[in-house]
Amino acid sequence: MNTEKLAALAAQGSRVFLSAVPRIALGGLGGAFTGFFIMGVLGALLSFASAMMWRGNPDIPAWLSASLFVTPLVLAVAGVFLGGVRGLLAALAGQLQEKKLVAYLYAQVKPAIVVAVQKSSGANPQQLAAEVQAQLSRTFAGEPGQKQESVVDRLAHWVTMRSRRVLALTLVTHVARAENGAAAAGELEKLGVAKLEDIVVGNLEDLFALKLTLVAGGALLLSFVPQAIWWIGK
Repeated sequence: MNTEKLAALAAQGSRVFLSAVPRIALGGLGGAFTGFFIMGVLGALLSFASAMMWRGNPDIPAWLSASLFVTPLVLAVAGVFLGGVRGLLAALAGQLQEKKLVAYLYAQVKPAIVVAVQKSSGANPQQLAAEVQAQLSRTFAGEPGQKQESVVDRLAHWVTMRSRRVLALTLVTHVARAENGAAAAGELEKLGVAKLEDIVVGNLEDLFALKLTLVAGGALLLSFVPQAIWWIGK
């Protein structure tokens, strides 16, 4: 893809991303609502099961019984985050393919990648990935600000910027997986739209997999803290 076409695509990119914002935002909101409901119901079932197990036990203190109301709340709040992130990523992946957003992302990140590769000649994959990330951050930070008069405008701009950074981060993750710096640089230099779309769509879920697992596990552990305290103190 020649320089003139890249520049034209990059200039159109922000407008195209903004047109995808409503669907992406709705995906996040729908996922958050679904997560709230599913995790809240799970918490209620766990609390009910605990209450049935403790029924008729005079040793159960009142504060422990009251803590059963905390479990659905904790899991529901965690569900908002888990469902929201998953819904946002699913909607983003859908918009990538429907609106061909990767072509615009390609035009925006390819020049930054070339600069990063030139600066990090001979570096290992991790160093090259760090330089790619730094160059992409400088590229996005250097864009002229947009006048945002309403809350909707500000929300649209925020979702757009976050979406583009998430997509760029998938590229950085791909670079860091290379066997050596030369292989990573070679992959980046011959990167095309089709290749980038495969990388981005394939890596979106992986970006947040660890964080989502930690949030889900932490919420479950927090739900059982009151019972653990009681058993330890018996």
